[in-house]
Amino acid sequence: GYARSPSGSVGARSDRGMPRVVERRPLTPLERAQIASELQAALPRLIFATLDGFPLGGGSFPSAGVVPVLAVRSVPVFERLSFSERLEAVAVGRVAQPEARLVEIRLDDGLVAAVCWHDDVDFARQLRKGNPSCVEAFTAMEPPLHASPEWAALQDALGHPRLAALQGRGYRCACAGPLLGLIGGGHAGSRAKLKAGQRTTELGGPPLTPEIRGAAAALAFRACAQDRSEELRERVDALVKDGDAGRGEWLDMAAELMQAAGRAQDTAPVVPVAALDGWVDAVRDDAFCRFAAECVPCRAAGCSASPLAAADLPPEWGVRLRDRWPVGAELAFMAQTGSFMYDLNTSSSDKDFSLIFLSPVEGLVGRAPPATEFHFHVVVGFASDKAGEVEYSGRELGGFLVELAKGNPRNIELLFTEKPHETSLVWQELRSRRKSFLTLRCASQYSGFIADRLHKAAPDAEVFDAGDEAAGRRVSKCLYHAWHKIFELARLLRGEEPAVALAG
Repeated sequence: GYARSPSGSVGARSDRGMPRVVERRPLTPLERAQIASELQAALPRLIFATLDGFPLGGGSFPSAGVVPVLAVRSVPVFERLSFSERLEAVAVGRVAQPEARLVEIRLDDGLVAAVCWHDDVDFARQLRKGNPSCVEAFTAMEPPLHASPEWAALQDALGHPRLAALQGRGYRCACAGPLLGLIGGGHAGSRAKLKAGQRTTELGGPPLTPEIRGAAAALAFRACAQDRSEELRERVDALVKDGDAGRGEWLDMAAELMQAAGRAQDTAPVVPVAALDGWVDAVRDDAFCRFAAECVPCRAAGCSASPLAAADLPPEWGVRLRDRWPVGAELAFMAQTGSFMYDLNTSSSDKDFSLIFLSPVEGLVGRAPPATEFHFHVVVGFASDKAGEVEYSGRELGGFLVELAKGNPRNIELLFTEKPHETSLVWQELRSRRKSFLTLRCASQYSGFIADRLHKAAPDAEVFDAGDEAAGRRVSKCLYHAWHKIFELARLLRGEEPAVALAG
């Protein structure tokens, strides 16, 4: 395998011939300590951090002023369970964006440590897939910036595999692909020619600067690592040494390396999956135990932490939910909803049920969290005859609360229905606070629902005038939906509560 210099030079030439990509002075012990200290503060439960020697570490082109760092952490339980950011996004009308797993640390002399971090589950997944940065970080020989006992436990669990053992198909494809994009300058023709098996010619793109050539060389050597063809490795070495080689020659080589990588042996079995999963489970179990211990003072302080009195599911639901109900989940709420909840059901109506459940906290923050929702619906046309059919859907309480904050009428009205329903202490507490969800955003949702139903009815109304009975049923259903919500919106705007089932 190819080693990385502990100096911090990305792709610095090692005793195994790895070409240098960018020149960068060695990090001082004080700078290494600064990066480690600030990372531990910025990323609680940090497991491991090291310099990322992959040529495109962190997903960006190497720069003399940037030190790529790869880190692994176990995201604390309270962060994984927190819905506060999602609720805040709803409150201010902002679309929630995926978390950017990047941290920048500025060193005293202007260098920037660009940290790309993975949580424990994702790192284990990337290691199995052959992600180059993760594979090289795990097999590196130089001292890391930070390593916790959990990291030592992972190395013990996997038996310290050599880099060569992990340089299989996934690793090599993840090196050849970026090489193709780097040399092709993102030119679509380079990938099209590769798929067609055609020889490449000179294509447009950025000049082949020394930096691009250095990165390309580092990627090419990785992409042919462990290849059975000594001749292929020799031609890569010759191309790297040929300073006059043009873009077309490099693209030809990149295409050949991609094809060779696709034929390479899959080394995923080299990674003992059971041991890797066991390590993740141990890390997550420890995190949950810490979280549970921190919750004890809250109970002592008089916080509401009563155990859930989950209602038993009716016997006939055992078969229906056998393959859908999350393991260990408790029922918070269950009711027949749909047209029945509004007293708008007819002889052709089906039976709709809504279920809200609570999954065990330990499961939600584990390696393989249970599903947070499930659905069963009969696939027929809108307003079709579904007499005797039973449909149902379930949601985990955390996600339901976020949707509730958005003001969707169907969710809001579950808190106000007086129809018979299975309930729990959790649902009763939520129901006692139901007026808090009657906001202007909720009124806007009612207005939008009304507009949607009227818009949906318009084309069918024209067809119904021509004698289409099916269109008439669809128009009727849309209009009584809209009519119902018009009355409810009027109540909301007067400061009243939804009646749900209209009377009179």
